[in-house]
Amino acid sequence: MSEFVRPHYRNAPIAEALIDIRVARPDLVTMEQITLAADQLAERFPVRHPMNTIEFGFDFGSNQTNNSQEQTGLRLECENRVLLLQRIGFTYSHLPPYTNWETLRDEALSCWNVFREATKQSAASRLAVRVINKIPTPEAEIALEDYLSVYPVVPTKLPTTAKAAFVQLQMAMSHVIPTAQAILNIASGHADANGPHLLLDIDLFAAGVVEGDEAIWNTIEKFGIEKDVIFEACITDKIREAIQ
Repeated sequence: MSEFVRPHYRNAPIAEALIDIRVARPDLVTMEQITLAADQLAERFPVRHPMNTIEFGFDFGSNQTNNSQEQTGLRLECENRVLLLQRIGFTYSHLPPYTNWETLRDEALSCWNVFREATKQSAASRLAVRVINKIPTPEAEIALEDYLSVYPVVPTKLPTTAKAAFVQLQMAMSHVIPTAQAILNIASGHADANGPHLLLDIDLFAAGVVEGDEAIWNTIEKFGIEKDVIFEACITDKIREAIQ
């Protein structure tokens, strides 16, 4: 098989691209460590918000509610980047306008190094790369096959266009790494301030302990290539012309 050549689109329809790393020992991560990492990144991410989990309970014996709230992380923001530092792990998001995979990867790696050093976490229990594409369409009701190579087959006796459609594929991706999987969500009929669009959501992930930065980022790099392979396999030339 020939080596995949990543195309570059000037108008890439990416609404969000993220790298997610779940640490193997979240029980050893403290808010003090997370705050230390956030402080070291404060110049790059001046906006900071707490992330909390809320638990609701009810004691039937005393007929009382038991509610609790715990801070589990920090959300850091700057322009079109979001960084989640949590006890369970690390998520780096690139929002529009999208640049390229190399920028996302290198920025995420730089922030991960700070988080890893502060938390003393060198192993991951889950790795993921996810890209959410919002592909503009001239109208909400379209023939999906004009835009995508993955679509529901509509019986000939029914209308060829639909007001909305949703398809989900869950696939083993063992050719990438043995434990890798992909979830592909395709939806039409959406519209926002920018007009109607198709949603093409590509989520690549693998569970299982991965030790060390080299192994972690080698896997992430493989996912970074494969998400583009999937995207290219799913779209038609009509989309390629629109996003050139």
